[in-house]
Amino acid sequence: MSGKGRKLIEFHYTYLLMAFGFVITGYYLNLFIFTSLILIHEFGHYLMAKIFRFRVLKIIIYPYGGVTKIDDFVDRNINLELVVACFGIIMQYLFYSFISYLHYRYYIRDYTFNLYSIYNGQMIFFNMLPIIPLDGAKIVNLILNKFFCYNLSNIMTVFISIICLI
Repeated sequence: MSGKGRKLIEFHYTYLLMAFGFVITGYYLNLFIFTSLILIHEFGHYLMAKIFRFRVLKIIIYPYGGVTKIDDFVDRNINLELVVACFGIIMQYLFYSFISYLHYRYYIRDYTFNLYSIYNGQMIFFNMLPIIPLDGAKIVNLILNKFFCYNLSNIMTVFISIICLI
């Protein structure tokens, strides 16, 4: 629980609809792998935010990703924010290393490992695109904040995001 009576993890209704579609079509393994990758990624953000004593409001899981809502990013050290933003990807790499080890030891079948590999690679690639609201845009914005004023770095991040979308 995060606070009194509040759930830390919230599954958005669109995720529940997607999960229902996976279940009725028999794609349980795909749903499990995809959801585990999202949860591991968001746990990475959560873990670093807690270590740096940021106030985490909740984690929302959507069909193709998640959001770790943090209340107090204002006036925080940019380097700490950068670590929080990057640690979702780092956790994915650590988790993938663990899955690779289990596969190497024959605890995970080739088919399952291949699904993990494909989903993990696609999620990392997509999430690192500098498009708002993805982690890539957050990281670019934080790096720009080191060199430019807040307003200019936000404008530059929006511009980069639009260019990437085009």
